[in-house]
Amino acid sequence: LSILAVSVATGFIFATLRLVGLKRWGAFFGTLLFSASAIAVRGAVFVEVYGLALFGLAVVLWAVCRCVFREAEARDVLTLALCYGLALAHHPTQAFLAPAVLYAVVRYTRKNRPPAAFYALLAAAGLFGLSAYLYLPLRTAAVPAVAWFSPDNLERLGFVLGGAAYGEFWGVSGGYFWSNVSLLAGYLSGQLPVY
Repeated sequence: LSILAVSVATGFIFATLRLVGLKRWGAFFGTLLFSASAIAVRGAVFVEVYGLALFGLAVVLWAVCRCVFREAEARDVLTLALCYGLALAHHPTQAFLAPAVLYAVVRYTRKNRPPAAFYALLAAAGLFGLSAYLYLPLRTAAVPAVAWFSPDNLERLGFVLGGAAYGEFWGVSGGYFWSNVSLLAGYLSGQLPVY
């Protein structure tokens, strides 16, 4: 699944580079550089959650660029809201894309002055994407053999969605903060090699 997600993300990266104005060969080489990057090879290909997060990132960036670099229509902005909701439902780090998403939406609404019904549809599209979160309590209610932190009530669901379940890694509860910052700095230096 990870390799499939990264492969499809690569296709969206190519399409995004074409949308921003690169010619076919420029977009190809940009996509090739992305595909050979440490984040794609070391992280996303081997770890499913990162592969799917990268896929969400690529799709949302494509949808943003589709709204910004060409004459956007209402369906483009609604598609962006749906894709962003789905990406955000997959991984909370997609919240870092909020400025780009808001820019695309505000740009469209200032230029086209849509009716009030459009805003309701926009919110519905985003919420429909976020509704993927409902899978967690519904699946847990079926009492599976493995239920990651058992989000079977609002308190447990908040625990999982709020990231408290991952607090040990980030040092929130275990005191490993500085060693993990060092680990992440090493990952970053692997992304930005100095020649």
